[in-house]
Amino acid sequence: MKSNLDFSQKQGTSACAIGIDLGGTCIKYALISAQGDILFSDEDPTDAMTSRDKVLGRIIAAIDKTLTVASQLELQVSCVGLGSPGTVDIEAGQVKSGANNITGWHGFPLRDHLVKQVNLPVYIDNDANLIAVGESVYGIAQEKTSSLVVTLGTGIGGAILMEGKLLRGTNNASAEFGCMVLPFHNAQQELDVVSWESLASAKALVARFQQLSELDSVFYQQEVNGRFLFSEFHKGNKYAAKAIDENARWLGVGIASLINIFNPAQVVIGGGISEAGEFYIEKIRQQVFKVAEVDCSANVEIVAAALGNKAGVLGAAYMAMSLTA
Repeated sequence: MKSNLDFSQKQGTSACAIGIDLGGTCIKYALISAQGDILFSDEDPTDAMTSRDKVLGRIIAAIDKTLTVASQLELQVSCVGLGSPGTVDIEAGQVKSGANNITGWHGFPLRDHLVKQVNLPVYIDNDANLIAVGESVYGIAQEKTSSLVVTLGTGIGGAILMEGKLLRGTNNASAEFGCMVLPFHNAQQELDVVSWESLASAKALVARFQQLSELDSVFYQQEVNGRFLFSEFHKGNKYAAKAIDENARWLGVGIASLINIFNPAQVVIGGGISEAGEFYIEKIRQQVFKVAEVDCSANVEIVAAALGNKAGVLGAAYMAMSLTA
């Protein structure tokens, strides 16, 4: 998917796009040049479970703020690209299903609504797909023949890149890795199933840390999130260490299964938690190679996303500019 296309040749040297990465917790947005340079970026809370109108208001406010910055820099915004959780119908420009963290999102004509509000072309896609595009064009997946992207956040997202192309599936619903079904025994010792993301997402990691702490009557005076958890880990917090080890094991099991199925050249771990440090990726890596089939996993790279939280906005802007150039 790597491209040498210089969009400025078709849209003028001042051409740029707005890239938006909509998550269950926060909305990240950026002003991005035709050459892929981030000229401005910011993030705000999503207010995802409040109401659809609140989320839409956040998106419009982010676009307006970025347009103001572009105007101050005397730059022309040609389009908007937005990555959303869930299964996205890219032709209709709406989320079909899977965005359970955002109230009232399914079936809403998101692209058409935004076009009317901002009077610019708008491209909508799955957030993990756009993270994969960002890493493929600008980041660590450049020149790779095949990559799986696993994004860790409120849930677990995924994308499959083969020979530079996204595999979207029959209904644009491929690579919903977080929905992978795993067996477990419930309290009644009956065989049941659970989703991978309910065990291995960043949200699940934080929840487990809190649970382990509170079982020993340990409570924290500040918001408990991923950043706080890893800070506590580096201070020697035993509950953080245990939660991270458990999380790495669950991630290792799921990623090993994906490697056994797809035999990719590379697995890229993205999302904000991927910036925790190489020690965390190494814990996951060790778990993967414990259980993955030897021939399937031989020479497979498991790496953190090089672009961190910027991959989604870069991929969104790239795809939007690709379709409007």
